[in-house]
Parts: sequence; structure tokens; C-alpha cells
Amino acid sequence: MRYTKRQWYTPAEIAIHNTSKDCWVSLNGTVYDLTSWLENQFRVCKCTKECSCKVKNWFCNDSCVEYCPCFKQGYLYCDAKRLAMSILAYAGKDLSHWFKGEDWVHYTHPIVGSKTTHMIHGHGSQQPVVPSTLWRPIEKPWWLNEKYMVGKATARTRPIRITNTITGSTVTLEVCSEETLYEVMMRYFPHNRHLSSYTWRYLGKPLCYNKTLAENNIPDERDRFSDVALAENIHIPAILIYYDDDLTEDPPVPYCPCGDHTCVLGLQQCTKQKAPMGLSSLLLFACGVVYVQAHGMLMDPPNRGSLFRLGYNSPQDYDDTAANCGGLARQHVLNGGKCGICGDPYDEPQPRAHELGGIYGIGYIVANYKAGQLISTNVKLSASHYGFWELRICPHPYEQEQSCFDNGYLLELEHGATKYYPRRGAGSYNVTYRLPAKLTCKHCVLQWLYTAGNNWGVCADGTTGLECGKQEHFYSCSDISIEANVTPSTEAIHQKEMNFQEATKTTKLPSSSQSALQRYSVTSRRHQRNSPQNF
Repeated sequence: MRYTKRQWYTPAEIAIHNTSKDCWVSLNGTVYDLTSWLENQFRVCKCTKECSCKVKNWFCNDSCVEYCPCFKQGYLYCDAKRLAMSILAYAGKDLSHWFKGEDWVHYTHPIVGSKTTHMIHGHGSQQPVVPSTLWRPIEKPWWLNEKYMVGKATARTRPIRITNTITGSTVTLEVCSEETLYEVMMRYFPHNRHLSSYTWRYLGKPLCYNKTLAENNIPDERDRFSDVALAENIHIPAILIYYDDDLTEDPPVPYCPCGDHTCVLGLQQCTKQKAPMGLSSLLLFACGVVYVQAHGMLMDPPNRGSLFRLGYNSPQDYDDTAANCGGLARQHVLNGGKCGICGDPYDEPQPRAHELGGIYGIGYIVANYKAGQLISTNVKLSASHYGFWELRICPHPYEQEQSCFDNGYLLELEHGATKYYPRRGAGSYNVTYRLPAKLTCKHCVLQWLYTAGNNWGVCADGTTGLECGKQEHFYSCSDISIEANVTPSTEAIHQKEMNFQEATKTTKLPSSSQSALQRYSVTSRRHQRNSPQNF
């Protein structure tokens, strides 16, 4: 999924920005970040001292003994700092009542009788009746300057429950009523980083990603509850999200479930604009991922995220089949095709979740092999869409870069090839590989890399087709050890036989043992003459 700048903000999200180093305010439905503007206002002020009166910063009188240069001229503070202090007092709050339209609210001064700007904290007796041009400068004022605008303030928030039908986990979010379902999904993203693998439904019906919750017929019934004296949160509507590869689901709907529109790149969202001809194939490539993803994992030897399924005392990764670099768009659009070595999104900080030191990277050795051994592996695919997979070994577990695997050991199948092509659809695949004869390690990492082939793209020869162009990738990492496979040499076997013969010459066997040994020798020679030479 593509990451977009948030457009709507709740009052709680604005309220946390309430300091001089991080100052947001809302005004007539627009959210402003005035941090840099405040710094500039304080920089303009040439005051070197602050008043030490009890009511500091506001209503000093002539009894104040510490005068700043501006105060000596008849001002409490210079206009720049006085304006900044007024706004700082309302940091994180709404200033709409200060304005009428696009200008400040004015009032008639009670002493002089002239019309002047209304200050929320009032004017002291030492303040000028008419503010300076800093209040309404000739250049564009801050409330009309787009560089300070960060988004829009919602007129009303609403709660929504989101339930994952696989894990059974439920999250309740406070969202903006103006937000589309896609923007709600972005709020839910920290709770599930594989959103593109799920279909969102309400009362069994697929939801449209470019519509609001109300437009998707998800009602907000809090007003009805209040009218009958019930608690507003007595019932919160729930959206159920279903894993796309669940075989009990209905067949997938077309790329955009909202009608005959095109899909925005990397989003499960529809738009009414038609795509340019040059982008049609790219948009199709990005949107098609939403409904035809393959998912899989290496189960023998078990990968780090799936250990809990086999009884290991390890963190539980219920999305262990979707270690797909964050999705096709995130891998190829956001990260330039790069991916974490175990399937985590490349832009996540290291150590990533499935790497050593991460949540699931506990480094437990799950299998012990011998060099040159034939090993049986098991891969489970919940959906297979062509492609192939390979196994690589990095002998340095803490060198967590893909170059360690690329420059390390690429395992071969029994017949010598390195790529295995699954063609039986979803299910379990048992595949035999041969370990390198000269590789030994107390702890090395086995990487399973599945390159899906279900997307349409441009092939190397210039034609287009499936399994061409950018594809989705799935990874698994397993911690293993490989010890030397020591086999006795021919010379060692011959020397052992000679030692045995010398021992039998010097040791006199009992008559019964000698006769038994003679019978065994005759029988053995007869068996060798009668046995076939080729098996």
C-alpha cells in the first residue's frame, strides 16, 4: 500500500502539539503548524529580559523593576513577542473565535473608543490602541500562507471497530467522519502491516476504499442512542477484514470494487480520473496485486516467524505467510525493489522484525545437518501463482545483508538445478536439496526466497506476459547448523583390516570359533560368486 500524507486530524491529534517547539493550531477547519513561525517571531523581538511579576508575561505595571527595552518605550513586550505569546497560550487549540472570515475580530476599545484588534488576553494599559502591521502584515499573513497548513480539522469524529477474522483481534479507532476507508486503513496500519492481503467487509459486503464510512452505509448511531438516554458507546459498528486467500471467501471482485474506474498506484482505492495510456499497464500491475497475491513460508526447517506453530516458546507472528517486503508497491515503488533479508519492509529500522535481534529473530537453532547431506524441506503455499523459489545460506548470521546470501551458498536440487517451480497450486511441497560439501557452521541462516510470477509485465525480449516485469517476493529465514561429515578413507579401512588379521594370527581361537569362522568364510565366498554384479 502507498503511504500518503494525512489529510484529516482529530482534536486529540492537534492537542498534543502544544509547546513552543511543536505548536499546532486549528483555524476555520484548517490545521496549521506554527512552530517555525513562532521561532521567527521570538527572533524579531529584541527583549533581553522577562518580567518577574507574579502574572508573568502579561499584565505588568509600573511596579515591575525589570524592564526590557520594549517596556521602557511603553510596551509590555514588542508586538512580535506579544503576538507569539498569545498564540502559544492557545497551542493545540482552535482559534476560530479570534477571526471573522479571513481577518481578526475587532472590537471598540473601552477607553479610547476606537476600533482595534481583539486580543484574547486583553490589552494592558501600556499597550498601544492600534496594533502594528505585524498583526495584519502587508505580505501574506500566516493564516493564509499554505506553507504552514498541514491538513484539515474534522468537524466530527466517530469510533469504528476493526476485527481481524483470522486472529480474532479487535481494535477500536477514533477516526474523522470525512475520511475515506483508505485513510481509515492507514490509521489501522500500525496494528496490521499486511493490509493489502485483506478484504474489508461490513455486514458481508465488500467496502469501497474511496468512500467514507457513511457512504459505505456504516452508520454512526450515537445521536440516536443519546436521544433515548443510552450511552454513546453502547454499540460501535464493526468492520471485518478477511484474508484474501481464505478458500471460504467469495471469488475476488475486479481490481476496483467501486465500479468502472482506474486504480491509484499502490492503493486499494478508486478514482474517477481515467489513467493516461502510458500508465495503464503500470496501474494494472499495481492494482492487480490486491487480489492475486501468493502467500507461503518455509516450514521445514521452520522459519523464525512460524516457530510458535510447532510448539516452540517464541513470539507469535500470525502473518507469517506474508513476509512479502511490505507488498509489491512498497517494495518496488517506495524502496526501489529492496527488501529485508527475511521479508520485512526495507525501510523499517534494523534490526527488522524477523532479523536477529528483532521481535522474532531469537536465533534458535531448529535443525542440525552434516556437510554434503541431502535434506528434506517443506514449503507451504496458501496460494500458488507460478514463479519459483531458491534456498541460500549465509554462514555469518549477524551479517544481515542480502549480499551475504548472494555471495554465499546457493543450494542445488537433487538433479542439479537451483530453482524449484511449484505448479500444483496451493498446498504442501516436499523438496530435497543437497548441502554444500565444504560448508560447516555452528550457526548459519537458511533463506527461502519465493519470486512469484502472477503479475503481467514486460519481458526481456520486449514482449509482455505473465512472470515478466516486477514481481512480488516472499522470504523466510531459518537458523541451522552444519557439521563436518567425516567418512573413513580407503587407507584407513585397509589398515583396520590389516590390524585385525595381525590380531587373529597372534590370538588362538577356540576350536568351535575356528570352525564357525571357516564356515562363514566359505559361505561368504559362495555368496559373492552367486550375487549379481549390477544392482
